[in-house]
Order: sequence, then C-alpha cells, then structure tokens
Amino acid sequence: MNGSIKPWESLFLGLPSLDPLVGSDKAYGNGRETGNPFYTSLKPWNREASDMWDFPGFLRFWGWRL
Repeated sequence: MNGSIKPWESLFLGLPSLDPLVGSDKAYGNGRETGNPFYTSLKPWNREASDMWDFPGFLRFWGWRL
C-alpha cells in the first residue's frame, strides 16, 4: 500500500534515529530526483556510508570484501 504509515515503528525507531520518515512508505528512485536517501543504517552518522545508491560503498560499509 502506497503512503502507509506504521505509527509504532515511527515512534520507537523514528525518534531515536532522528528520522521522522522511519515507518512510512517512501518513493525510491534516483535519490537526486526523489530526495529520498536509501540508507541501511539508522544511526545518523552512518547514513551516507550505508547508502545503497553507492553500492560499492554500501558493501564496504557492511564489511563485504568483494
């Protein structure tokens, strides 16, 4: 369902991760066009390093040595 919000997930994960969009659907596509990052770590200081749009950097962040 597009546009759905999970209020408990937003409350319990959104507040500590400082991301009010946790728990809601996002439009993914080119990050420059949509404005939505595709990070895989909820820690604010790791968001850029864990961004899946930079797939080689994402793999290095999670310890994959391919």
